[in-house]
Amino acid sequence: MRKSKTAFSWLIAVLAVTLVVSGCSQGSNNSSSSPSSSATEASNEGDTSGRLTDKDVEFTIAMSENSLQPINADSPSLKVIYEKTGIKLKPVIIPGADYATKMNTLLVSGELPDFFLLWGEPMDIYDTGALLPMRELIKENAPELQKYYDTVENLDRTMIMDDIYTLPMIRADENYEKGTLPIIRTDLLEEQGLETPTTWDELYEVLLKLRDAYPDSIPYGARGDNRLLVDTLSPLRSLGAHYDLYPNADGNWELGRAQTSYKKALELYNKMYENKILDNEYLLVDTQAWLEGLSSGKYLFFYDNPVFIDRVTQPLKQIQPNAKFEPLPILANDEGERKNYKQPDHYFNRWGVNKRVSDPELAVKFLNWLYSEEGMLALNYGEEGVHYELDSAGQPQWKQEIVDKYSNVENPFYTIQSDIGIGELFFTPVWKSSAADQFKTTDEGSISPLYIHNMYKDDPAIISIPQLPPFTQEEGAELKEIRQAINDYSLVQLNKFVSGAKDLSEFEQFAKEIMDKGGSRMEQIANEAEKRFQESK
Repeated sequence: MRKSKTAFSWLIAVLAVTLVVSGCSQGSNNSSSSPSSSATEASNEGDTSGRLTDKDVEFTIAMSENSLQPINADSPSLKVIYEKTGIKLKPVIIPGADYATKMNTLLVSGELPDFFLLWGEPMDIYDTGALLPMRELIKENAPELQKYYDTVENLDRTMIMDDIYTLPMIRADENYEKGTLPIIRTDLLEEQGLETPTTWDELYEVLLKLRDAYPDSIPYGARGDNRLLVDTLSPLRSLGAHYDLYPNADGNWELGRAQTSYKKALELYNKMYENKILDNEYLLVDTQAWLEGLSSGKYLFFYDNPVFIDRVTQPLKQIQPNAKFEPLPILANDEGERKNYKQPDHYFNRWGVNKRVSDPELAVKFLNWLYSEEGMLALNYGEEGVHYELDSAGQPQWKQEIVDKYSNVENPFYTIQSDIGIGELFFTPVWKSSAADQFKTTDEGSISPLYIHNMYKDDPAIISIPQLPPFTQEEGAELKEIRQAINDYSLVQLNKFVSGAKDLSEFEQFAKEIMDKGGSRMEQIANEAEKRFQESK
């Protein structure tokens, strides 16, 4: 029994009271019909060979809509799903910015869709009793899905109370995404006769020289403090530091921001800040302003997603024809270590199923189909013979007329995904990222995902992000409360260390305060959970 409510639970309670008082409930957005917590059945007299049911069954699914890829409620992929399974999958389309608020409203009004993209922390949603436990259902009805739990590393760490409540998005092909990377104007290195830096100390000296050579520029551009001080895919791992819980060399979980390694990262950031290498206004820079800074020549180095390289280089070339952003080798820190987290191979805690779904067994059988080869093809390519064909090796290839139709439109792959109803931003339990390859830019000198992949594919410095152990309901709630208590305070103090408003001689006192405010308890919870998880294997 929980002793205190989380902020999430408090919000749900307030929403529930509001709905009772108002006597009304909110419908779905974007012309979708209201979500249903039960499947709708109608007689189906047609051929049901190979289908999951001899009657038409409708399941609803809540989908977060990205402005880059509008969702088509009548997508061709949904027609393929129906023809193959007998299941009519009906999208409940919610704008991404409103998704969490809308899902909370649907939850308390009893209108949660049958399937949904998770919002917030999985443990918080579990606390509401909304999630269907699926471990036995999957074991008995979903061999395609079960095989992932048997083979995918760390997927078993996502279980809650020794059961499966959330589902992953599985990558079906090789991971080209090597994480955020150090990226620099190599044309300026050549112009100044500078060697390519291989360590953080060398990078500092190079950026110092670029600052002097190009006084109208700012060498290091960053978008806010998250990508500097917090995010798992920030430079912190390369610098030998972490922000949140991480496993140390002995396998014990520690709170990164309280460690000496984090102080060393702050020392470098502070030196860059004071010497006008790091943008002194980084806290005010959002993504759009940051991209404009890179594409105008204002920034000369960034440590972020390499997908932005071509996006900023093309407009920059209109101003400086020889401009070239290129990735660097993973930089060594002051301990001589080279490490960099890559993007996850798979995305855990992606989808949930409503505990009130009318037919849990059929729902899980349907999920099994979605995680199968046939389901993967439908939700990555659409309809065979119309959108794609299988080559002699059995691999899907876009039909030439589809390539011709979309190659010359703006944002071609987002457009084709929107039109057909496919891909990562639609509903794709098994995702094949290479489906986009034929629609990506191939301009001479472009830095493609394949180029990045080939540059780092054999580098042992590229490592996976560690996965925390499963927590009990009480542990998850306590961890969240501690984070709420220390995160805002941490960021205020850490940004002061970067700017010099707080001297780094006070770091040890800051670390003690963080540990006293709950950091020590966070470590204890994580290590107890890890021990329990290892003993359960």
